[in-house]
Parts: sequence; structure tokens; C-alpha cells
Amino acid sequence: MERAEVVEERLSSALKDTSPDGLWSLSSELNALKASAGLRKDKKSAQTREAVDDALDVVRDFHEFSVEMRSEIESKDYSQMASIFDLTAIGALAAQDVLPDLDGLSLPKILLGALSEGLIFLGSRQYVAGAQKIVNARLRIHSHRVYERLWGLPMDFKRQFTEENVAELQASIDEFFEVFLREDGPSPPKVAVLLQFYSLILAIQVEKVMMTLR
Repeated sequence: MERAEVVEERLSSALKDTSPDGLWSLSSELNALKASAGLRKDKKSAQTREAVDDALDVVRDFHEFSVEMRSEIESKDYSQMASIFDLTAIGALAAQDVLPDLDGLSLPKILLGALSEGLIFLGSRQYVAGAQKIVNARLRIHSHRVYERLWGLPMDFKRQFTEENVAELQASIDEFFEVFLREDGPSPPKVAVLLQFYSLILAIQVEKVMMTLR
């Protein structure tokens, strides 16, 4: 099996349960791919290394978030929060299914749909809000990381975005995070939504790697 196929297989596996082990396994393949590309000095290999670096940045934060949230579950026995790891992808966040080839997709539409689905999900899950200051603090930290990465996508895919798209995306992102960061909101659905956004962003970054290999 070609290494690119292994990377895609590991990505699919990692997105199924967002476990630290699955993300570590994906990181292993991405690092090996980067090392192999580093042995060559052509322009395409340089593009592969750059794309892999971007993907590894996402894997690092995604892995950290998954470890932190699972640690909270184990230490405090949050039965409600534990259920979030069994959730399937939300609408447009079914990343491994909707991103076979970014060149043939409307990335602005995917992002706007994902933000909308995220808001719907937050409002559709009823949990009792608790005093979980540590969890809320970590959620805010990772919210900003996701926020920055969402804004980075128009720069990565300039050909797919117009000024109108950017203005629409700004309004949607700001609306989403205004609701998301309200302190009175319960943590479990927020964790689920951030996991799905990390999944979407990671799938996009890995697809960028695949595009350099085709």
C-alpha cells in the first residue's frame, strides 16, 4: 500500500473516534511522509513538506484537546460528557466523506454549513450546566485555535473565496463563537462541536497534502 493511501486510511480511522491513539498513528504516518519528501529536492516535494507541517500543527492541537477532555471524563466521571465521543459527524462535518477532492468543492459553502450545523447542535442537546471552570477554560483556549484556523482557510484556498464570501464567513464565525463562548452554556455539546471542527480542519489539511502527491 502506498504511503499516501496509508495516510488517508489513518485519517479515516482517527476521525471515527477522535482518540489520542488514532491521532498519534496519523501523526506517525505524516511525519514519515514528511521525512520521505525531505529526501527529495524538487518543488513538489517541498510543497508536500509544507502541507504536512500544516496538518501536523492541527494534529498536535487536536490530540491535546482529545487528551484533555478524556482526562476530565476519567477524573470526574462526567457521564454526560463521556457520551460525546460516541457522536457521529454533524451534517457538513462528515469530513472524510465530503472532502474527496477540494478542487471540486465549494469550501465557503462547507464552512458556512458547518457553522450553521454547529449552532443547531448546540441548541438541540439539553445538558445541565455545571461549575466546570477548568473545562470551560480549555474550551476557550481551543475555541481560539479553531477560530484562527477557520480564518486561515481563505488564505489557503484564495481561488475559492471572494470578498463576498469573506464578509459572509466573518458574520457567521462571529455569530457562532458569540453563542459558543457564553459562560452559561453546558460543556458536553461544546466539546462535541469542537471535536467536529477539528475533524473538519484536519481533513482539509490532509487533503491538501494529498493534492501535492497527485
